[in-house]
Amino acid sequence: MISLRTFFRQKMAQFLIILFAGILLLSNIVIFTMSTIQYNRELDRQQQAFEEMLVHLLTMEGTDTAITYIEHYYHTQGIEVALYDAEYDLIYETSSNIDPTNQITLEDFDNQIIGTVYFDDQESVLGSDLTIGLLLLNGFSFLVFFVYLKFIYSYLNNMYGLVQKDFDQIGMDEDDFNFEDTFSISTRLREAIDTETRLKEYQKEYVRMLAHDIKTPLTVIKAYLEGVQLKRIDLDEDILKEMLFEVDEIERMIPKFITENIESTKSKHDVSKVVHSTLRRLNEVFQTRKIKVVPQIDDFSIEISYVDLSRIVEHLLFNAFYYNKEGGTITVTLCAKDRTFIVEDTGIGMDQETLQHLQEGGYRSEQAKRLNQKGSGLGMQIIYEIIHRNQFDIDIKSVLDQGTIVTVRF
Repeated sequence: MISLRTFFRQKMAQFLIILFAGILLLSNIVIFTMSTIQYNRELDRQQQAFEEMLVHLLTMEGTDTAITYIEHYYHTQGIEVALYDAEYDLIYETSSNIDPTNQITLEDFDNQIIGTVYFDDQESVLGSDLTIGLLLLNGFSFLVFFVYLKFIYSYLNNMYGLVQKDFDQIGMDEDDFNFEDTFSISTRLREAIDTETRLKEYQKEYVRMLAHDIKTPLTVIKAYLEGVQLKRIDLDEDILKEMLFEVDEIERMIPKFITENIESTKSKHDVSKVVHSTLRRLNEVFQTRKIKVVPQIDDFSIEISYVDLSRIVEHLLFNAFYYNKEGGTITVTLCAKDRTFIVEDTGIGMDQETLQHLQEGGYRSEQAKRLNQKGSGLGMQIIYEIIHRNQFDIDIKSVLDQGTIVTVRF
């Protein structure tokens, strides 16, 4: 494991330096190879032209003119030359130390040998120019390389400073980032922190809701037990049934909090799947009173905890069942276009006074109590609290003795 400082100052620098040095070396090799090829071609062309001119001068102008041309050629091209006649007697040489390896035989137009010339191009002007050019190229290459090293060092130090600055403000409420990746990391970290904060709030809320839900049945059970203990009432079968019913109520609500993963409380859930699942689960319940269910369900998802969504669906469907008439109808509509969940029943309905009390807190009308003795009126209060917490909307329209329409807008 290495630090970012080491990565930027060593690893990245080494990589970029080796890469640049390799490119520079390859460029020099290519230029040297091409220059050498071009130099040899130019030298061959000069030698051919010199040979043709020398043959012409020796055959047409004479030896003195040829010697003058050789002197001029030596001074302009820097090439040492030695001229011999056909009998291999020395006619003229520019130096006594000429390398005899480069030899040219001179022939006239009748292909008769008229002499021999030795060339020594080690100190030629063309060769000197090529050498100087290559030296200058390498010197310039080294200069560029050192300038590049200074630039890379400065650039990497600057980049490290920018990365360090970004790292220092990760998780803060800052948007002045230099790199998209660190901004993304900071955004995800802030979201995680916000999620953790919300989860803690959700945890408190669910504990409070659970305590509120089980308060009534526990109070009833406690009252029965105290009455039996004080011998105010007898522990008969009816009392046992009442206590068992309250225990069943607690048993029904507890698993929701045990099985729900509080860390994934709020996420995207397909409303239609929850509605379909709840309808299937309650099918036998509806059949006990011969209630017909008419589903009109579209598919769409919302951001909500599974417990909250299940509570909304279950409470509204149970209310439509409990306060419906024998053989009545429940119409369940899920509209993706309007993002609404609508439960409509043909039950006992509610008057305006009852509707007003429902919004204020747990309440059950006298007619509701006569139809369904069990219940505390907390179901709608829980729904209202879930709606408010998730910033949804709810609308209830009801006509006494005709039915109720509850619309939840997500």
